[in-house]
Formats: sequence, structure tokens, C-alpha cells
Amino acid sequence: MKLTEANQERIKYPTVRRNETVIEYIHGYSIKDPYRWLEDPDSEETKKFIQEQNQLTTTYLEGILDRERIGEKCQEIWNFPRFHTAPAKAGDYYYFWKSSGLQNQGVIYSLKDPNDEPEVFFDPNTLSPDGRISLRNYYFSKSGKVFAYCLSENGTDWKVCHFKNVETGVHYPEKLEGLKFSTLQWWQDNQGEGFFYTAYPKDTSTGKRRLDNEQGWFHRIGTKQSEDILVLSFPQQPNWFIHFMVSDCGKYLMAFPNVDFKANGLYMTGLGYGITPAMFWIPMFTNVAEASYEYITNNGSLFYFKTDKKSPRFQIIQIETERTRNPRFLHYTTLVPEHPRNVLSTVRAVADNKLFLVYIEDMKNKIEVRNLKDGSMFQKVPLDMGTVWSISRRVKNQQELFFLFESFATPSRVHRCNFTADDVVCEVYKETQVANLDVSNIETKLVFYPSFDNTSIPMFIVQKKGVVNNGTSPLLLYGYGGFNSNTQTIFEIGNLIFIKYFDGIYATPGLRGGGEYGEDWHAAGSLLNKKNTFRDFQAAAEYLIKEKYTSSSKLVVTGTSNGGLLVGAAVNKKPELYAVAIAKVGVMDMLRYNKLGVGFWWTEEYGLPEIKEHFDNLRSYSPLHNVQKYVLESVQYPAILVLTGDHDDRVVPAHSYKYAAELQYRIGNLSQQKKPLLLKVETNVGHSLGQIPALESEEWADMFAFISKNLNVEFSHASGNSLTISIFSVLTFVIIDWDFTTKSFTEITEIAASAV
Repeated sequence: MKLTEANQERIKYPTVRRNETVIEYIHGYSIKDPYRWLEDPDSEETKKFIQEQNQLTTTYLEGILDRERIGEKCQEIWNFPRFHTAPAKAGDYYYFWKSSGLQNQGVIYSLKDPNDEPEVFFDPNTLSPDGRISLRNYYFSKSGKVFAYCLSENGTDWKVCHFKNVETGVHYPEKLEGLKFSTLQWWQDNQGEGFFYTAYPKDTSTGKRRLDNEQGWFHRIGTKQSEDILVLSFPQQPNWFIHFMVSDCGKYLMAFPNVDFKANGLYMTGLGYGITPAMFWIPMFTNVAEASYEYITNNGSLFYFKTDKKSPRFQIIQIETERTRNPRFLHYTTLVPEHPRNVLSTVRAVADNKLFLVYIEDMKNKIEVRNLKDGSMFQKVPLDMGTVWSISRRVKNQQELFFLFESFATPSRVHRCNFTADDVVCEVYKETQVANLDVSNIETKLVFYPSFDNTSIPMFIVQKKGVVNNGTSPLLLYGYGGFNSNTQTIFEIGNLIFIKYFDGIYATPGLRGGGEYGEDWHAAGSLLNKKNTFRDFQAAAEYLIKEKYTSSSKLVVTGTSNGGLLVGAAVNKKPELYAVAIAKVGVMDMLRYNKLGVGFWWTEEYGLPEIKEHFDNLRSYSPLHNVQKYVLESVQYPAILVLTGDHDDRVVPAHSYKYAAELQYRIGNLSQQKKPLLLKVETNVGHSLGQIPALESEEWADMFAFISKNLNVEFSHASGNSLTISIFSVLTFVIIDWDFTTKSFTEITEIAASAV
């Protein structure tokens, strides 16, 4: 059956109560919030709202003729192995985390020698039949004798950590609670092994964990959490949170307090006198908003840090800490200066005297090896166009390093670098194969397009080779543009299915607000400049239409978290530009975001509504407050699918609930609005939504069915024989529309990691 707009039946949306009496008077404005009651996730009325919305969306999706076959094909293709981490040595063994296919959780494997066959060390699939208890991260002690693993339920960011004796397989009796984004930093003395971590205190009146006054603790293996030693807190700064690092030599402890995931302070203390509540901390950098500092390694009291202090694209500095007893006299020297154009992404100390550096050059990675002694170049390591991640950390006396590499058409493969010879040799150690999906005819282009102010914005375009662009192809445009997050070449099976089975195109730009070109690039798309992100995104859509990659009737826009905000803002600004919009776990209420969940951590990114200048800016683009009620019959909103998880405690689902209700109220019943405005709430999942492969494939199947109907395109099943492809897929790298002789990204004007 050919799908046409005439086939679209008008949708009758559920009646959602509006409480018109909820009004806040801010900076002279009366701000109505009729759906504030949806902020209570436990109320019966909210549960009824979710049930009715899910019933409507499920009925709509199941009514799409090809939905079942789309789901079957997605399940088939999603069943491929994938690495979650590169191998890393702990004690006498190497460990890595890998999924075999559609199993709910990845399994941790061990091997004595890199050339051995791996054995199952820990299988989290045994913890719950549906995968809702998930492994968030794991750590091995310095000796490799203790295994710590942290679990979360139903996708929450809260995690509980457990401990196991590697040699005996017996669990230690204690468990740790109250951890959110904490890592475990191991330390050992003559009394045994333990680690430093951070946790949130309980509210004495409710017994629930608070989201302020995070505290730093030391836990010794084999003892109760109630016996842990409080080593650091900042009671005068309740919104600060802390990250610990133990120096490679084990003699120093570093604390990095920060408030926004972007910048941090640095405090240090010695561990030579043991662990006490009265540990003496030396303040090195106390301004938590000025710059970021990331520990690399140390040689005695000489410490090396990656920092963006006075270097928006990052540099490597060294500090002689024994001479720094007073922060007023703190002095550092530059070891590796800021690159004139590329961003220093990751640094690892390796072997005895080398640094392994990963740079971002136009959203793709480059690798350099430098000498630790003087920062001089040792060797450049050849690398295909793609992304480097999960780099193994330094182990004493180890002359090797592992990392994962991937690209748009290359699933994660493991590289092993050997540092024993005169030259660094990096070879493929393990490669991944994907069955039932041939991507050998996929090419990737890097283009540059002008934004509204003629700033050149980079964008990857991925499509089949040899396609003549005539404006008829479905195109999936993904954007983020925030929190110093870098748009890079990530293997996403859903995008490849879209290209293969819809004859589609995938595009993703490096919008201002991200970290693609350093802090200046981020600053140009955050706070009062946030609307530049939305304008860059709109300019990407217009460029793709102008260059005949697609047309407005075939253009799908999508984004997650901060990218969900982007989609909501873009649609409100120019709804006729897009055919379909899919907003995942978006930040939609910009006038109350800092009062919902952990939104108060994002004020350096978005601004404070309590400040009038910030309020005026937020009000001008907040998706919830700018849903337009057009009177022209020629204008309707694109088909919108809003996705969220009921256990998302990062971007709480109330953002999506209120936005969807407002869309349906203001737009859904207009005579010209024939396209659907739907909300789907996944239950018992959090911010990552489909982190279980089977759920992820179902999520994409829903999206594909929604796209298929509303773009009036068919999901092709005539794909030929099932083919197994090596990850060494050939990619074509083309750079166009950029004059390197006249423009520089350092002249055109980067954000903070992980919260959204």
C-alpha cells in the first residue's frame, strides 16, 4: 500500500488536564506552567498520562503495515559482537568487556597472555533475566586481586558497588551505596587494599540520597561502608562534586572539585602518613570555573597535567609540586604547547618515558607519541579516518597499550601498540565482524557549510557510493552541539540500516557549543550564545536541501539529551523545514531545568533563569515555551516522536511529558495539522534508553516505522544475500568547501562533558 498524506488519519489525543492557576512571576513576566503536576513521577495522574500516551503511540506504530518486518530485520542485524573496552592489564591477567550479540549485558573476559583464548570472568547477565540490572563500570585493585563492579537498576545513574576476591571467587561482605558518577581510585598500604570514592549523603528526614554536598571517602576492603573515613568535603559549596585520582607512584592523592563538568579545581595531599579525617590538602588551583586539569602522570614531585588554562585547545603542563606550598606562588611550565588548530583530546603516559596523544582534527582523530622528558615529537602513528577511545591506562613495567577504534562503517576494533622497539608499532589485535549487513559500498564525506554569520561548520555526510543527489533521498540529520562534546565518527548500526534499507543519507554537523575546535568553539554556542547552535543546525538542513542531498519532505532531524533540546528549538523556529523530528530525552523546559533532577549542574552551559539576561535568552528558545500556534493553513509541524525513559534521573522525563502535552494541546487539534505528535515512554529504563541491544533495536524499529509512514518511503527488504563484512571497510574521505589558505578555525570561535 502506497503511503500518502491523504492516508494519514487525524489523531484524537488524550485529554490532559491543564492547571491554568500555576503561574510564576519572573522578571516581570507571568509564566504559566499548566502541566507542572507531571513533574511528580509517582502520582496516579502521571501514571495515567504515561499509560494513555503509550497506548496511543503503540496503536499508531503497530498500525504501520511494515512495522513487524522492520522489527525482525533490526533484531537480525543487531545480533553482532561488539567491544565495550579495550584490554587492560590488572595483576597477572588482561581483562576486556565485550558483548556477543543480543545478550542483555556485555561480559568481562580474562586472558593470561594477549595471544590466549579469552575466558569468561564475570557475566552480569546472571544478575537479572531482563537485563534491567546493568553493569555500569568495573575496577581492579592495583595488585589485581580485588574486582569491584558497580551496578544500576532500570537505567538510573545511581549505582551500588560490590567486591570479589579474584583468586578465590568469593565476594566480600560489604557493598557501597550512594554513588552516582564516582570512580574508584585504588590505593594499597601495609594494612591492605582500599580506594577513594565519592558519595552523596542521605536526607535524615526521608532516608533518600540527596543531590548536594557530595563527600570524598576512603574504603578499605573487608570493612563496612559505615566505617569508611571521610577525607574531603566542601560544605560551603554544596553544588560541587569531586573526582579523585591516586598518583601512579601511590604517594599522592589529588581531588578535582567542579560544578559543571567543564572546569575544575585541583587539591593535593600526601599519602605517606596514612588515611585520616584531618588530611592536609594543598590548594593548587581553587577557581573551579577557570580551567580544567587532568592528571597524566608524575615523576616524584614533578606532575604532568592536560589543561585548557590559557589554551582553549589544551596543552600539557608540568608542575614541581614540592615547591608549591602556597598557591599564590604556583608556577607551571609548558611541556607540549597548544596545537594551532587541533584539539588535544586524550593523553596517556605509556612505557617508561612516552606520552600517547590523541588529537581531534576536523572531528576525526590523529595520534602522536611524544617524549615525556621534553615533550618532543617521537612518532606520528598512522590512523584511518575514525575515532579512538577506551585507551588502556599505564601499568608499571608494561611496554604496550591498547585502544578501540571505530568509524561510521567500522565497528569497534582493538589496536595493540608496542613500545619496545625504536619505532612504535600499532597493529590490529582483534576485529569485529557484522553479519547480514554489507557496508562496503558506504562512503563518508566531510564538508564545510556556511552558517547564518558565515562561520564555516564541519559536517559528515554518509551515504552509498555513486548516488546521484537529486533531492529525493531520505536524510537523517543528527545534532548535539553542547557540553564540549565532540561530534566524531561513531559506528551506529541504526544509521547504516537507514542508509541501506531506506536508500537514505546520514549527516551530522559539528555545531558550535561542542568541543570540536576548543573552548572558543564551545563558548560560541553556550550561555547567551546558545542560539548559535540552533542556527548552525538550521543552516545544515538548508545546506543539505540546497545541495540536493534531500528535500524538506524527506528530512528527518533527531537528537538526544542536549540534542533533544536542539530538535525542539529547531522545530519551533522553522517547522516547515522538517518532515519528521525525533527528540530523545530532551531538555525541554528551560525555565525550570535547573530545578529538575541534576539540572543545577548545567547552569554554566545554559545560564540561570534567576538572572534576567539569562532568563530572557532561555525564554526565547525554550522548546516548551515556544510551541507555535500557527494560523496559516499552509504550515504544520513535522511528525514528532518524543522518546524518554521513566527512570531517567539525568534529564528527568517531565521535560518530555510537558513538551508532548503542550504540542498536542496547541498544535495537535489544528485543522492543518495532519502529522502525528506522539510520546513514547519506555518503562524501567533511564537516560540511555535502549542500552540493552534488544531494546535498542526495538527503539530503532519504532523510529524506522514512524519515518517510513511519515516520509512516505518504503523500508526495502530486497537486500540480497547475507554478507559478513570485515571492519576494514573502505571509506572515502573528501574535503570540500574549505579554503585553508584564507580561513582558520582559531579565528571563528568549544563546553563540559557528560552531564547531558
